[in-house]
Parts: sequence; C-alpha cells; structure tokens
Amino acid sequence: MTFDVEGLDLEVIKSNYWNKFKPRMILCEILYSSFENIVQDPVTVFLNAQGYEVYGKFVNTVFYRHKSEMTI
Repeated sequence: MTFDVEGLDLEVIKSNYWNKFKPRMILCEILYSSFENIVQDPVTVFLNAQGYEVYGKFVNTVFYRHKSEMTI
C-alpha cells in the first residue's frame, strides 16, 4: 500500500480496517526525516502497534514491512 496525502498520512492510516486489511508493505512519505526521528514519528508509532516495523527509507519515503513477513 502506498499513498501520498500531503500531511494527512496518519489520518488515512487510522481509517484502515486493520483487523481485515494488513498489507505486507506500506510506503509513506515522511518529510524532513532521518532514521533517528522516524521511530518517534506518529505514523511509525501507530504502525508499530499494528505489527509493522521500519524496513527502509529512500529520500522522503519510509518503507514499513509487517512483522509476519520478516525472516531471520
């Protein structure tokens, strides 16, 4: 799942029915972010509670992967 909603990302993410729809990957734009401050971003905090972890970052796009997709 990917979206770019100009600052309304958290509201859009919260509107998903998480018990039914759990995409493997979520791509979200977080402007002016570094790896250090991504972990404190409200989007990351919410997605962590839904079972997602930060997988990577490219410029302003943060990649989240569901923990069930992670392998050792």
